[in-house]
Amino acid sequence: MPKEDQTGSAKWWRRFSLGRTIFWLALVVPAYMLGWLELVVFVSLLSLWALVETAFAAWRADEQPELKMLIRLAKLSAKLLWEIREEQREVNRKLDILLKSEPPQGN
Repeated sequence: MPKEDQTGSAKWWRRFSLGRTIFWLALVVPAYMLGWLELVVFVSLLSLWALVETAFAAWRADEQPELKMLIRLAKLSAKLLWEIREEQREVNRKLDILLKSEPPQGN
């Protein structure tokens, strides 16, 4: 695909996403005023729409190699942070054991 086509497509998708966002934000006021936010059906439809949107966004992201790389980097970062957190917990446990086992020092 030529570079112009990719750029044009990206611009179109950004505008499309912006339009959907504005639509959903504009829907909040009438939904609140009409009491739709308290209806189970309305909340269920919003949940289903959110599910469809995230699946669609994941599909769109899967088409773009740059986003694939960013997603892979985010997953690796999350894994690294998890490992650091687990290591920190282990150090804290050992430190607690060490501090509890030392006899109190008196003057």
